Amino acid sequence: IHPVHAAAHPRRETVNLVVPKTGFWGARVTASSNAIEGTSARGMPVDDLLNEYGVERVDILKIDIEGSEADLFANNPHPWLRRTRLIMIELHDNVRMGCTWHLERALNQYKTRKAHIGENLLVWLEHEDN
Repeated sequence: IHPVHAAAHPRRETVNLVVPKTGFWGARVTASSNAIEGTSARGMPVDDLLNEYGVERVDILKIDIEGSEADLFANNPHPWLRRTRLIMIELHDNVRMGCTWHLERALNQYKTRKAHIGENLLVWLEHEDN
C-alpha cells in the first residue's frame, strides 16, 4: 500500500477539496479556488498514478469521487481502462449530470459485464489477455 496525496483527475493540475453544506462525506475536488485552506492536492491522471508505481494491471479499481466521474471519463482516450479488469464505481449524477453518460461513452469500445451491488456499479472489462 502506498498512500498518495493526489486525486484522480483528467489533468495534471492542483485541485482543491470542496466540502458541501451536507457534510464532509460529500467532499469533492475542483480545479477552482473555492477551497478550504490546506485542502489542495495533486490532480493526477490514472495512467500517471499506475506508471509512477509500476502497476501493469489493476484487478479492482474502486472509484467514489462524488461527481468528478464526469471529469475523469469526459476526455478520451482512457488508456488505463485497458489495464483494468474490474471497476467498482459509485456514480453521482445527482451531484453532477453526465457521470453515467461519460462512463458509458468511455466503455463503449470494450466488451463489458455489469452488475449493481448497493450504490456501486460493477463493470468487468473483458480484455484479450483475461
